Amino acid sequence: MTQAIQATVDVKDLPISFRYSKEICRFLGHKDLTLAKKELSLVLKKKLAIPLHEFNRDRGHRKGKVGPGAFPQKSTKYILKMLLSGEANASDKGMNVNSLYIKELIPNKGATTWRSRRRRSMAKRTNLKIILEERAKKWLKDNLLTKR
Repeated sequence: MTQAIQATVDVKDLPISFRYSKEICRFLGHKDLTLAKKELSLVLKKKLAIPLHEFNRDRGHRKGKVGPGAFPQKSTKYILKMLLSGEANASDKGMNVNSLYIKELIPNKGATTWRSRRRRSMAKRTNLKIILEERAKKWLKDNLLTKR
């Protein structure tokens, strides 16, 4: 059995909300990279809402079959930037960029730091790990023929 080549991005202490990053990662899991980038750009334009499954208290429903949703701008910008970085890593390794998919997208809570001495508010931090992998040629051939 051959080991698949992977491109990884591992970032510590991003200044984004863990809750939104968890919902975005759930939304993007196991999707093709080109589709994921397109959907994140639609979220930035507020054309597509991220469905909220876990952190949806007092949230309004969005158009379509989304249910409770949101347009998290800051988290979306950072995750899109990390996906582009992973794509660059994959092209440096000689992988086919058109056949990449998101194998794993793991958000974890980052270190908590104080923002100021007086108000004692905590800063939001998130660790993010992205693993991109190429689809097998057989899978691409079967699915591209059925989509046409």
